Amino acid sequence: MHILGYGILGTVCAAAGVFFAYASNPFDPVEHEVMNTFTSADFEAFDREFEAHGRKCDVGIAAYKICFGTSPLEKQLIVGQPLPDHAPLVGAEFRIIVKTDLKAPDVKTARYGQTLVLVDPQTRIVRDKMQLTAIDYAAARDTETDMIVAAAST
Repeated sequence: MHILGYGILGTVCAAAGVFFAYASNPFDPVEHEVMNTFTSADFEAFDREFEAHGRKCDVGIAAYKICFGTSPLEKQLIVGQPLPDHAPLVGAEFRIIVKTDLKAPDVKTARYGQTLVLVDPQTRIVRDKMQLTAIDYAAARDTETDMIVAAAST
């Protein structure tokens, strides 16, 4: 009878070993998809039409009472074109980076007023743009207008 008990115990231990060998490790690093463009989740991450410090805010982060004002640079940001020479390439605020999807390492997320851009830091070329006050994600990503403006300027 002892031999049968050891056989069952051995089988249970072997099955447990196989299970733990193939089970996912909770300490494995989580793989995230890296994006080269802004996503609808990025657009939805921001709050619109809220009040911060007693004033109406068109777009920002309501939980932190961060309201994005406008910038004259926004009209000069054109996908496929370099940032204007007078525009500093300063990364977006930490809270914006955290709220948006992980971006590819070869682009930098920057905010100018109520517009987010992805910029190649080596060439300063705007790779993607998202206007945060747009009515929806499709309108926020209207790069067709940028292409018309870029063609007219050449």
